[in-house]
Amino acid sequence: MTENEKFTLAGLLAIVLTLVGISFEFTNAAPPSGESDWPTMIVLKSKATTAHRVISIGDVAQIVGGSTAAREKIAQLDLADIEPGQPVTVKLKQLEFRLKLAEIPTKWIEFKGESECIVVTERKTVEREEVFEVAKQAIYRRLSWKPEEVVISLVQPISVNLPLIAPTDEVSFKAEPQTSSVGLGRVQINVTIFVKGERKLSLPIYCEVKLLQSVAILKRPLNKGDVLQAEMVSVESKGIDGNQKPASPESVVGRKLKKPLPAGVIIQVTDLEDVSEATTPSNTQVLVKANKPVKMIVHLGTIDVIANGEALADGKLGDRIKVRNVDSKKILTGRVSDFGVVVVE
Repeated sequence: MTENEKFTLAGLLAIVLTLVGISFEFTNAAPPSGESDWPTMIVLKSKATTAHRVISIGDVAQIVGGSTAAREKIAQLDLADIEPGQPVTVKLKQLEFRLKLAEIPTKWIEFKGESECIVVTERKTVEREEVFEVAKQAIYRRLSWKPEEVVISLVQPISVNLPLIAPTDEVSFKAEPQTSSVGLGRVQINVTIFVKGERKLSLPIYCEVKLLQSVAILKRPLNKGDVLQAEMVSVESKGIDGNQKPASPESVVGRKLKKPLPAGVIIQVTDLEDVSEATTPSNTQVLVKANKPVKMIVHLGTIDVIANGEALADGKLGDRIKVRNVDSKKILTGRVSDFGVVVVE
C-alpha cells in the first residue's frame, strides 16, 4: 500500500469514526445533572389558587418524575405577578419559555394537561375585630386608668368594606383620636389601614368607654319601701358611664327603696332613701382612695352635674381633697360624701 493510499484510508476512517461518534452522542446522550433527575413530566392544571403575590410553576402544574431536587427547582420558577381579586391566565408556552430562561433543557421534559390555567389568589378581608382592637389600644394609651379598670365597646358596628388582602400581605394600622382629650363616654378613633405600606382605607371607629366598677345588682324584684338585705343583692363588675351613679355595694344593705325595681338592675344612689345611722360610714373609714376613679358632683341649683374624676388623695367622710377632672384635666377641691363620691365646692 502506497503512502497516499494509507493517508486516504486514515482520513476515511477518521471521518467514519466522527460520524459514528456524533450519532452515538445524539442517540445516547445522558440527561444533565444526573440520570435520576430526568425525564420529568409537567401537567398543567385548568384552575389554580395561590396565597402569594408571585405565581410559580408549582402553583399551576403538577410535576412528576425525576428527582426531588429537579422537581423542586422547576416548581420554584416564577411566572407572573398577581393581585387579590384579579385572575391571571398562564399558558403552557409560558412554562416552556421559563424553563429555557432557567437553562433547563425541555427535550428531557414532557408537557401534558391543559393549554392554559386560570389562577386566582386566596384572598380575605382585614378582620373587623382587628380594627376594633387597634382602636381600643389607642384609647387605652390615653386614659388615666389601667385597661383592666375600664370596658370599651363599639357604639356602631364596622359596616364598611374593608380591604382585600392576600394571606402573605403585610398589614399595618395607624389610630388617632378625633380630639386630644379621651375620657369616659363616646370616643371617635380614626383608623387608617395600610397594605404593604400603601394607604388603603381610613375610617372612623365610634366607641363607648365605661369605668369598670363594683356595683350592687338586685337579685329579685322589690317594691317601694322594701329594705335591702345582703341576700337580695350580688356584687359584680360592670361598665359605668358618666350618667350613672351606682350606689356602692357596701352602702346598700339596710336601706329602703324609693321605688319598685326589677331583678337584674344596678342599684343607683337615687333609688335609695337616706342612709340610717347604723349604715352611715364612720369618720374614720376611707371612702375615697388616691389615684382611683371617683364621681364628681357639682350642685347647680336643683340640678346635679356628674363628672368623672380621679382622687389625688385618700379621703374619709367630710374630708376636703383634690380631684382631677378626667375630661378637662383640671384639678378641683371637693368634699368626700360617700364611697367614691366627691361633691365639688
